[in-house]
Amino acid sequence: MKTLKPVLFISLAFVVSLSFMSMKTTTYKVSNITSICQDTLKWVAPVSADAITNPYEVNDENISYGALTYKKNCRSCHGRHGDGKGMEAETLETIPTSFLSETFAKQSDGAIFWKINKGKNEMKSYTKKLEEEDIWNVIMYIKKTFIESSK
Repeated sequence: MKTLKPVLFISLAFVVSLSFMSMKTTTYKVSNITSICQDTLKWVAPVSADAITNPYEVNDENISYGALTYKKNCRSCHGRHGDGKGMEAETLETIPTSFLSETFAKQSDGAIFWKINKGKNEMKSYTKKLEEEDIWNVIMYIKKTFIESSK
């Protein structure tokens, strides 16, 4: 019994010290996320991007192609429901945009197209990865699935 008390005391002290260490890490991450989140909310395309228009017809076929492209390239971060809570979202320093937000919905197609082409932080430019038509199809899918359906 005499040897058991010191072992229990040391074990308890170790567990308590670990909990304090994790609280410090969590506090840092929360303040870091807040500053990054504010940064992504301020991401505004130039006014000239509003003049960019979708040259492709909005139809079920193009929206279906957009869904496939979204699933392959966007869903892991922006999520199955477009809420910015995809499986990879928690591993990123930048909070992915939620397509359900009013701020996102107010953007022109051209502004969205510009952002996908330009990229920011961990979302790299898709100019070399996707064809222009694929990008427009994704925009059609996002608007139809996440913006129009939430109204």
